[in-house]
Amino acid sequence: MNRKIEPRDFRAAYHAAGPNVDVYLAEAYAPIPMNREKAAAAAGEESVRKLAEANINYLIVPFDLGLPPETSAEQHEYFKSISETAAAAGVQTIAMIASSTYIGMESFEDAAWCAMSPKGKPIRYSYYADGYIACWSNEEWQSRLSSLAGLALDAGAAGVMLDFVCFGAAPMLISDKLNGPAGCHCRTCRRKFAEEQGLTFDSKKNPIPNVPNPADVKFREYTRWRCSIVTDVFKKIRLRIDDARKDALLCLIAPHAAYLPSDMMFGLDPAAVMNVVDVFCLEHHKEASLDAGGLSYESPGVKLLSAMSGGALVASLSYRYGPCTDAPPSAARMTASVCGVLASGGAPVIRSGEYKGGGDSFGDFLTSGDYSDQTLKMAEVFNWMDKNYEYFEDLEPESRIALVYSHSAAERAPGSFYSSFYKIQHTLIETQTPPRIVAIVNMSERPLDGINILIVPEIANVALESTKAAILNGKKIFYSGEAPTNPIWSSADLTRIDPAFFNSAEGKEKGFPRGKAGLWLLRRMFGRMDYLGGFPLSRRAGMPPPLLCDIDTMNYRYLPPPGWKLLTEPVRAALSEYHAAVSFEGPPNIHVSEWSNETNSIFHIVNILPEFKGNDALALRFASPVSAKILDAATNKIVYQSNESTIVVKPQPYTVVVVRKPFAENT
Repeated sequence: MNRKIEPRDFRAAYHAAGPNVDVYLAEAYAPIPMNREKAAAAAGEESVRKLAEANINYLIVPFDLGLPPETSAEQHEYFKSISETAAAAGVQTIAMIASSTYIGMESFEDAAWCAMSPKGKPIRYSYYADGYIACWSNEEWQSRLSSLAGLALDAGAAGVMLDFVCFGAAPMLISDKLNGPAGCHCRTCRRKFAEEQGLTFDSKKNPIPNVPNPADVKFREYTRWRCSIVTDVFKKIRLRIDDARKDALLCLIAPHAAYLPSDMMFGLDPAAVMNVVDVFCLEHHKEASLDAGGLSYESPGVKLLSAMSGGALVASLSYRYGPCTDAPPSAARMTASVCGVLASGGAPVIRSGEYKGGGDSFGDFLTSGDYSDQTLKMAEVFNWMDKNYEYFEDLEPESRIALVYSHSAAERAPGSFYSSFYKIQHTLIETQTPPRIVAIVNMSERPLDGINILIVPEIANVALESTKAAILNGKKIFYSGEAPTNPIWSSADLTRIDPAFFNSAEGKEKGFPRGKAGLWLLRRMFGRMDYLGGFPLSRRAGMPPPLLCDIDTMNYRYLPPPGWKLLTEPVRAALSEYHAAVSFEGPPNIHVSEWSNETNSIFHIVNILPEFKGNDALALRFASPVSAKILDAATNKIVYQSNESTIVVKPQPYTVVVVRKPFAENT
């Protein structure tokens, strides 16, 4: 894996500060009350110093938010100034650039790069404000992004982070159907796609499907073309950055990329782009939480994207509802979120600001004196990770169980596949049988050594080349969907998952209405959205984020269904046949990720709900006695245990257990 940066070396904070931020919020986001005095105070040298003291080594700062040059010049100068301040504190800056939106004001009022709906209307970013979606196929827009990357490096940036890809309109996924317009239907896109199809361009005909439909071959062809445009733009920016500075980072913030068909919705192919960028940041809409519907947390999406990655470091920026709508998380909840990402092999990105705090207006930042507990806890975690870096780098995931991700299955029936995939993953994690995620796109490069059981959602839609058939020999396969007919699977032991497992009453958290009333409300909103297009739902529909981000497919509300034993009991029985070297016992809120290097098996164990009053212990039970090194993040101490078959830990919130391989030789 050709990775430029490791999790230990990417300790980043996103700091939404500078003179353009309030203009952006007023013009592109929504008319949100703002405490400008607090926001201005957070933009200075004192905030940078406090983040440096928390052992943050990268500061992500807005460089260009899509405002016209006559307005954005002030933000560029601010970025240059804060880069100098940060460098003096030992912190590097990353320039955040709005890559898909712009503000239709001043010289951008009639910009040629505006994306168009099938009806020829401009696609807006927000129902309330004057923000628009840009067309990625427009060469002027492409040049603008590349030029901004160069300007940011000239201003002192150590890297560039493009803030989300949305090539044209983003439809909404409900079950297996996409609702609302998809992509851009401007004259340039229609001409270029017609040429791609080998057609003669006719300005009166639209070769791009007006209605997004995963079952439509023409729409899938348009999706692939749309994604190829985005990937090519990233490659051009990559060249621009490398020409200026070989060590500079190219990063991307990608909301929902692990939970939605981002290729069909946004024009982003994660697997392709992760071969180009250095950091692929998954932007979440929930921190770990427990409610009537179940347990929500970050690790499933982080692990999937890591399995798909061709080299990019997967990072995670978590929050509850969204910028400007959240109150700052407690120190314990924030620490658990950070540790959950680290244990999953990713890098956490701390959100420094855009909080409501104690009032109704945005303006709170973690760097204010009110939140010293949060920054202190961040320092403790990052210092501990620095001290024990050898147990965070050059690791490979370990498990006897693999859960298979298939892009072709997700492409054909996205809602069904993602629901199936994450219900299985959540169930296995919470019953202490955590799987290794295997993406078919990387299966030949990352063989199934040590895997005895494969779990494959919607197996009939999984396409494997015959050259890969040998890797299935002797494996036990649990599958959902129709029985497979491909002879490739004939060498495996096939068992169908009882369909009753997938019966679920998911998403009981207070928020978006369910049933007929919920669908009626969605359709009412789509009347508004079909006209506006754009992204995301909360802003383009003009509805409050706390209401809308509870829609199942807007986050990871695919929780273990009531019949979870229909999966876990057969899997545990199968595991017993292979005499697993280690098993785990503990409550659902204690998460264990098993890793290995050349000499050790390494268990990263996190309590993702440290404020929850209940069982907080995990038992590791080994088939043979072992000697272990136990690293506790809370006490910053190391404990050794020798010749033990059971090791019990209570992570508060993070513990690492190191056992030398092979286990049997540790007696």
